[in-house]
Amino acid sequence: RVGVFWKDPFTLEYYVDGELVRTVSGKDIIDPNNYTGGTGLVKDMDIIINMEDQSWRAVKGLSPTDEELKNVEDHTFLVDWIRVYTPVPEE
Repeated sequence: RVGVFWKDPFTLEYYVDGELVRTVSGKDIIDPNNYTGGTGLVKDMDIIINMEDQSWRAVKGLSPTDEELKNVEDHTFLVDWIRVYTPVPEE
């Protein structure tokens, strides 16, 4: 189980199996190129789920070969479910 808590416009918390594993925060981390004009992450976003190979993996020789990808038992990406929560303000 993997999760991300979008805590505020400049803070994201990452969880694995319910345990906090990483927090990233601050304008220089969340928006280093000022795409949001200094507002941070304030707009609704889409969730993209894929297994796109990244260039850094290819450079390290970690990308599967075409032959390896033919083995569907080892190279099939399945998603059981996705859950999205909306925080409820404390009273």
